[in-house]
Amino acid sequence: MSQNRIKLFNLFLLLMLMMSACGTSNPMELIPDVEIPGVSDPQDQPVEVDTPPVADQPLFDDVIYNVVEQCQGAGLNQACHNGEISDLSAGQTFRAESASLDSYDVWVVRLQAPGVDSDFDSLLILAAGNAEVRFDEIFIGRDETNQNLPRLVFSTTDGADFSSGLIIINESEEDLLSLDANGAGLTLGSTAVVTSQPNGEMKVSMVTGSVAVSANEETIDASAGEKVTVPMTAESKPSGTLAVGKLEDDLLTPLVPPRKPEDTTEYFANYYVKKFENAYNRCLDGDARQVYRAQYFTRKIFDEQSVVSAAVRRILGEPRLQEIREKFKNCATFELILTGSQQGSSSLSWTSKVSGDVMQLQFDHLGKLVTPMEGELTVTEFSPDMPLPPGCTTITETANSILRVQEYSTLKIYYNTMRIRLYFWPNPVTEKLIMNCPSALPVELPLDWNTYYWYLHPDLLRKENQSYLIQNWEYTGGQIYAEAFYLGRSGTIKDGTVTSDTAFTLMHTPQK
Repeated sequence: MSQNRIKLFNLFLLLMLMMSACGTSNPMELIPDVEIPGVSDPQDQPVEVDTPPVADQPLFDDVIYNVVEQCQGAGLNQACHNGEISDLSAGQTFRAESASLDSYDVWVVRLQAPGVDSDFDSLLILAAGNAEVRFDEIFIGRDETNQNLPRLVFSTTDGADFSSGLIIINESEEDLLSLDANGAGLTLGSTAVVTSQPNGEMKVSMVTGSVAVSANEETIDASAGEKVTVPMTAESKPSGTLAVGKLEDDLLTPLVPPRKPEDTTEYFANYYVKKFENAYNRCLDGDARQVYRAQYFTRKIFDEQSVVSAAVRRILGEPRLQEIREKFKNCATFELILTGSQQGSSSLSWTSKVSGDVMQLQFDHLGKLVTPMEGELTVTEFSPDMPLPPGCTTITETANSILRVQEYSTLKIYYNTMRIRLYFWPNPVTEKLIMNCPSALPVELPLDWNTYYWYLHPDLLRKENQSYLIQNWEYTGGQIYAEAFYLGRSGTIKDGTVTSDTAFTLMHTPQK
């Protein structure tokens, strides 16, 4: 066996050992218990090759494996350089500086990252070549919005004879882990290689598994063999439109023997469906966080921009795809409850309380509301108070109305959680105070809950579709899946003040 062949074979074995030691799946078998279809002709899958399958791949040379071996003792939120381990702190900056392949610098960071199921999984980050990395936030646990992430800012510069980049490895075998890199949310299923230049582009190249990249109000997906490109400002912030494409030959990728294209797509068909079914079954058992995983993997199956996804759909066939669509709807089913109150203080003081019917909301695999819903908006309390002339009495009258959830409403992945955008509209809910005095006609003093809601919540109104948009949710992941509170909104009216409190509760009610 030639020296080139021996070195390549050793590198491949070392990569497999590294991925195994890190808890990350073998690149030839992303999930060990998924059966990979057999190869019809063994000669189509060579064991020995004279050169790597992708040209100019210096990154995964012996130095990488030596560094990983030296840094095996690094724990959560710790960095390792030249075998020395230190704690990672917010605001810390480090630089990998390399003059050539003979003087190649690598930092290793084991970063705690939030997943769907756990707060204590980790991402192994290798900063290699010429890379400057600053950690702006270190994750130690979820906040009330479930959106806090480890946050880093970085840039990379290639050398004359080597490439530079961050290799980010999800060390969890099952969970999807998230971080914020240069203002973009990356939710990883396996291993990515990321490069970035200010005033240029950040490229998230998928080596194995899959990624969802969120920035600029959108989320885009990539699978193994694809990359997501994010335009960058001079301050290394996302700008412009995200795009997905195929990997170029000169990107940093592991030295993995080539596989037949038809075997690769067969594999992903099994892989995505298995992952979806796992999330779906757990979702129906009441684990509301699995809505995220279920949609993550349905996106991989139904992604219209991905060549891999198109091949997966052809393999699965329409009956199986329809079954997945229906199952997702059963998982992504919720009940919405609105409660609100207003207090007015003027010559006439009052308290008004309303409550909406429980409305069932269901979303499809694309994240769209399946059917617009409506229910009754009921006045549960109306308590006016005003000074009365001698001999006068008062009575109250109320009229309920209709509360609508509009078809524009969506449930989609964004960063490491679901982005729920509910558009609702209440028809006028009226309350009247009728004053009766001797020798005088009754006097009606009308109040309108909707008018005051509009007056106090102009920021929620979307004129293009005449709806209020509710999107600031606090996620719990339990039966009460999410809540949105709009409390203590106050304003000055002509002769007094009015204060509003409104709460939206979204219950997870999967359909078995």
